[in-house]
Amino acid sequence: MIKIGDFAKLFNVSLKTIRYYEKKGLLTPALVDIYSGYRYFDKSNIIQMSKIMALKELGLELSEIHNLSDDLVQKKIKEYEEQIKKYSNQIHILKTLSKENGGMKNLKTFINDENAIGKWQLEGVYERKEDYPQKKIEFDLGIKELYLMPSGQEYWVISWTKGILYISGRENKYEIENDTMFVELVDPMDKNEAKIVVYKRVDNRIYTIDDIRVRDNTQIDFVEDKKLIGFWKSIDFTNNKDEFALRVEKSTYDLSMKQIVITPDNKVMIDYGDNIINTTYTKGYILDLCFKDTLCKYDYKTINGKDYLIVEWKSGDYIFGKMINAIMY
Repeated sequence: MIKIGDFAKLFNVSLKTIRYYEKKGLLTPALVDIYSGYRYFDKSNIIQMSKIMALKELGLELSEIHNLSDDLVQKKIKEYEEQIKKYSNQIHILKTLSKENGGMKNLKTFINDENAIGKWQLEGVYERKEDYPQKKIEFDLGIKELYLMPSGQEYWVISWTKGILYISGRENKYEIENDTMFVELVDPMDKNEAKIVVYKRVDNRIYTIDDIRVRDNTQIDFVEDKKLIGFWKSIDFTNNKDEFALRVEKSTYDLSMKQIVITPDNKVMIDYGDNIINTTYTKGYILDLCFKDTLCKYDYKTINGKDYLIVEWKSGDYIFGKMINAIMY
């Protein structure tokens, strides 16, 4: 048995805290001396207190700890996921304000435009606004669907304010006539050159990022692939998963993913240089490689007698634009 003072020291809390937890029904002493009122604690109390401290560290209130349930856990997960999205967006904005990125001049002022909010579908690309709708031109534009959310909410490479659509941080003016949006798409290499991109309104719903992102069905059974087990070093990247120009000496891309390690017990460790992400695989697929709820298909390619691993790279281009790139190991 442990006296209350020693028990408090064990967890670096005050006697008042221990008594408060007892009052709230979170902690029950193993023994209370009926004559002196002294409280004694045992191993089960240590486990109790360890759980309380761990849950407090996770941000739960005492009332939530007392009424802990699966529903509450799921609620907290969703709440924290929303906070992550919020803070990730704020971090992204703050990074654009660094001196090397142009400083405060990059801080965008948001002006609302209720007429712009909703989903828009790509109609076509034109040399001039006057060419619409007869003279459509061939132009490969990855943004087939456009979602403008309240407060200029950024997703993928897109954010907005009244009259301006930001794509990868670049300003592109837009105007809306009835249910048609005309976007003046500026050439990133020549600001004097622009195309007119036309979108048609689908609806005026208020969307969230969760509403619009793609999710794969990752609930699949595990099948072992012994050939996959081992270390695979990233050597190349392509925008077309069916075409590879093998650059063994040095890739022309900055490969943020350095290597992947597949262990015999179905574990996949992804090395990004400054951190390690853990996930799993099943034969033919790596789960949650870039984003949660994605299923990245892999295959092997033999070149000059050497095996290479080709893996789908489902980044933001996929979950928001449905475009699949690939990386080679």
